[in-house]
Amino acid sequence: MLFFRLFLFFLLFLPVQLQAYAHLESTFSGGYYRDSDKDPHWPSYFYWNFNQTNRAGVETSIHMGVNNDVVFETWRFFLYHATVTLPYKTSQMILGRQFFSEGFEVGMLDGVQAHYDWSSQGGIWMAGGGLHNLEKTNMDFNTQLYGFTAHEKFLSALFKLGYFLNVRDKNKDLHFVHSSMMKEWDQWFLKPWVLMKGQFNVEENSLEQASSEFRLHPTQKTIFSFDFLSQKRNHLVPNDGDFLYGILISSSQKTFHTSLTWLPLTTLQIELGGWYMKYDSSKGEESSNRIQLSTSWQINLYDLNFFLGRVHSYGGKVWHGGGGVKKALSEWADFRVEANVAYIEKINSIKTWAYHVRSGLTFKLATKFVLSALLEVERNHRFEVDSRGMIYVSHYLY
Repeated sequence: MLFFRLFLFFLLFLPVQLQAYAHLESTFSGGYYRDSDKDPHWPSYFYWNFNQTNRAGVETSIHMGVNNDVVFETWRFFLYHATVTLPYKTSQMILGRQFFSEGFEVGMLDGVQAHYDWSSQGGIWMAGGGLHNLEKTNMDFNTQLYGFTAHEKFLSALFKLGYFLNVRDKNKDLHFVHSSMMKEWDQWFLKPWVLMKGQFNVEENSLEQASSEFRLHPTQKTIFSFDFLSQKRNHLVPNDGDFLYGILISSSQKTFHTSLTWLPLTTLQIELGGWYMKYDSSKGEESSNRIQLSTSWQINLYDLNFFLGRVHSYGGKVWHGGGGVKKALSEWADFRVEANVAYIEKINSIKTWAYHVRSGLTFKLATKFVLSALLEVERNHRFEVDSRGMIYVSHYLY
């Protein structure tokens, strides 16, 4: 943690005369709720975000927070993001704690990411450092990732090819090759768009993860899509948050998704989607499915959204629906209300209704000062009636 303290000191005390642009945002929220044992809780959160760019184009970004963790009820400090970005011609280097998303991996990286564009059609991305989940507070190099991805546009299609070395403490190192291809035929009938992506285990000569997306435009106002994903969640960070997941699932999780979207107006969208998922467990093959109809509509000062759906999995069945309305009362205030209802049938024979209602007001007290007050009420088989109140205070400094 000493490294981060020195790093933050360097970031926070940059000479003022070097700063061409700075943005500071602080947010405090607090509230009250009761748990299933009717014990009271007073969660509090404070978030502080700072972004600054100097005259040389060097960018500094810090996002951190303090909260009395809802689960353990202890105060904890979280450094979500802290980076310095160094530009040079067509290249860029990012140093520090940063969000990482490449190939099939998503997490936090304590290290460096860099990219270099050798032309308007292609370039290379490189990264290295400690990889961990989003909730890690200390520096952790037990799991490390090093690799690169080269991309090039050819015949209007984007091709990517890369390599990952996954170094894991007390575990065998892994070597992966990943590739992808994205192409759109916007001059063709139905304007097809396709994305195919795969990750290969070099030593085992096997396909580790794969995904594909396919979209069509039957008309100017309709979109049909089909997606497939075969994924091993966080398999490069085996010790981070996957204990229960590893017990329940012994194979890749395969998900099939299809949807039809209709946009009769620029302010109205209606979508019907379906999902089917399957995986192997100690009891054999498990599966689940979900279907949902949703709509969103903007009418003058109103934002409306509604949904209706059904979920069927190994744990039981759920029929649910709800909606929300948001209205701008003036330039300085808006009002919102949301309501949800669900009927639940669990495999342990529990059958019950669940209700949830939330409403609140947001006030812009000044140009850089925003106050939000929300009240929630819910009822289910564990809560006869449960209420929760939250207040959010945001301050912006430019």
